[in-house]
Amino acid sequence: MRIPPQAPLQIPTNNQVFTTTVKETTTTEATQITLDPTTLQTTTTTGTQTTMAPTTTTAAMGILAACDIGTCSTCTGSPECTTAGCLWNVSNSVCYTTTTTTTTVPVCSASNCQLCSSDSACSTAGCSWNNITSACLSKPNLLRHAFASRVYSSENQTFWLTVRNAGNTVAGASKFRVRIDIGRDGTWDVTSTIFDVSALNPNTVSSNIVFSWDPVSGGHNTETCVDFNNEVDESNENDNCQVSSGWVP
Repeated sequence: MRIPPQAPLQIPTNNQVFTTTVKETTTTEATQITLDPTTLQTTTTTGTQTTMAPTTTTAAMGILAACDIGTCSTCTGSPECTTAGCLWNVSNSVCYTTTTTTTTVPVCSASNCQLCSSDSACSTAGCSWNNITSACLSKPNLLRHAFASRVYSSENQTFWLTVRNAGNTVAGASKFRVRIDIGRDGTWDVTSTIFDVSALNPNTVSSNIVFSWDPVSGGHNTETCVDFNNEVDESNENDNCQVSSGWVP
């Protein structure tokens, strides 16, 4: 009995499920007895019949991951790798996931004044242009740093304040002022003496400034102004004054 060769089994690729067709072989045997009427002898004949029927079989091989940008390592060749958006390494024939690196380049700004190349760019960044050296320099920035108040009696209220240089360069000596709006009607009824603030290095704080006044019962607003007369060239001239609300019993 000879069985014809079957089709080779195919291997699935790229998320495919495959089927293959084979032929199923069936063998049947038959026996026939013949009687000779003359001699009254019997003859036995045995035969074999072979039939072949096609049968379709689905391979149970599972589903392979598709070659794409998320599974670059499954790509099996350079064209497939590059089509998926991956990177093909010729030396070891391996497909890699591509990576993108973003680099931030510093630009002319208040924190990078030295990168400004012109007077206008320097000024726009809030820096200071030096005409002699044609260089852009950082500026200081003076702010009220701490503010506290306490009422000792109906005749006295005391404020403690400090000043901080939040800029990137030394701030020259400056002046500090306190004003009080009694009753919060929009008029400044009390103005302190002018306090001197020594030069401050970057990110340093001044010594305490102490101011006392004889309060009036009720609500009032207190304005504190650093460098109120703009003697110091700062990167921000709009944050020198702050207003706080208070209540005196």
